[in-house]
Amino acid sequence: MAHLTSERDRVTVAIIGSGLGGLACAVRLQQRGITDVVVLERSDGIGGTWWDTRFPGAEVDVTSELYSFSFMPWTFSRTHAGHVELREYVARVAERFGLRRSVRLRTAVREVRWLEEADEYELTLATGGTLRARHVVSAVGMLTEPRTPDLVGSGSFGGRVFHTSRWPADASFSGRRVAVVGTGSTSAQIVPELARESAQLLVFQRQPGWVLPKPDRDYEAPDLARLNRPGVRRWRRWTAFRSLEKVKSAAETGSKQNLAVERVARAYLESAVSDPIVRSALTPDYPFSGKRTVLSQYYLPTFNRDDVTLVPHAVQRLEPGAVVDASGERWSVDDIVLATGFKASEYLSTLTVVGPGGRDLHEHWAGEPRAFLGMMVTGFPNFFIMYGPNTNGGSVLFTLECQAQWIADSIRRAGPERVVLVRPGLESRLDTSIQRRNKQMAWSQADNYFRSASGRVVTQWPFTQTRYWFLSRLLRGRTAMTFRPAAVLDPSRTQAGVHE
Repeated sequence: MAHLTSERDRVTVAIIGSGLGGLACAVRLQQRGITDVVVLERSDGIGGTWWDTRFPGAEVDVTSELYSFSFMPWTFSRTHAGHVELREYVARVAERFGLRRSVRLRTAVREVRWLEEADEYELTLATGGTLRARHVVSAVGMLTEPRTPDLVGSGSFGGRVFHTSRWPADASFSGRRVAVVGTGSTSAQIVPELARESAQLLVFQRQPGWVLPKPDRDYEAPDLARLNRPGVRRWRRWTAFRSLEKVKSAAETGSKQNLAVERVARAYLESAVSDPIVRSALTPDYPFSGKRTVLSQYYLPTFNRDDVTLVPHAVQRLEPGAVVDASGERWSVDDIVLATGFKASEYLSTLTVVGPGGRDLHEHWAGEPRAFLGMMVTGFPNFFIMYGPNTNGGSVLFTLECQAQWIADSIRRAGPERVVLVRPGLESRLDTSIQRRNKQMAWSQADNYFRSASGRVVTQWPFTQTRYWFLSRLLRGRTAMTFRPAAVLDPSRTQAGVHE
């Protein structure tokens, strides 16, 4: 691993976060000859979200063919890769491209501040040290900061309370009464697992989600033999991507596809849950795709078990050994699992970014994050974002690869002697188009993590990913950016990259 060599280290590129986005960016920079790079990771290991995600049943929702990089395709053992295999894949990517020597673990970044006299950023680390970089890439991701409800009476509860992203290594629920708070995608993965282990399971639901079955299974030997053929793997990857592209049309409010898929979801709910009262409580009152669709073939049938109870109310408060729901009913429990999601719409919430003239990025956003193609903010030079505002939807790795290539190309074009900014007006024009389209989508009609406090949809890309790829190829270089000479560098500094 890389280590701080002094209080004032200097690099060409600092990447914050060693998840899939950070690693993709590091690989693309390396392939363009830019090796003076450091990856700063706050956790004890690489992998980002998949390093932290360790609860039983955690897996991806897209098919495994779409969950490996094009520059390092991989065959997983299941149709939908689980968290253990995903951490193994991340480790293999780091090993193959020699990235471990660039990673500094247990190194959280608190502030990124532009130094106008030097035309570079100074990063303040949680350890108290600092680091200077000509370019900074925030790859902290969208699903990193847990959304933990402020539960009244939590100090008096007496039992275990933890978020799914902070799963204890020694967690055991045998013979215990467990409450799960939340009914989103994470809950759908953990509820069937806990139902098999606990003595009694209570699931507290504030609002139901639309559920479709996910045909996940282990691959058998013949499957793996076929998938390991490069031609077959490429074909399956392409067909999986095209299928995912078609799903986007089902998110448009009132469209023929949207109504058709909602009918499928209603029929599945009817067949999966036997109790009509429970079934009614699990039926959403908003259009399909109003929230992230829950994909699971095990979640809904779990509510047919005698030892599983759906509580169709939010949690009001905690008492010693009990949860009191919003209706006032008291439920005795031993443990509480918070499947309450993440602060997805609060981009870079743990990071202070200060640009030229002392402009604070969060004040600039004023609670409504936006960026050009989700990657650059007007007026913040040499600062890039992976998986930023309005880029969520579809295959995450496809988006990350588009962004890694765009960012690496931008840094290469700038080289160590120039400063790069997005052209004035370009961000706002694209944002207007995105928001106009988002208003036509079902997720603008429901309460979800896609929206900021003001109601603006700040996470979702409402078009196809093919369109995102096209725009990232079209709007680059001088078409999208302006370059100016940077302040003279220290001659001893590593020269990385070649500018135009």
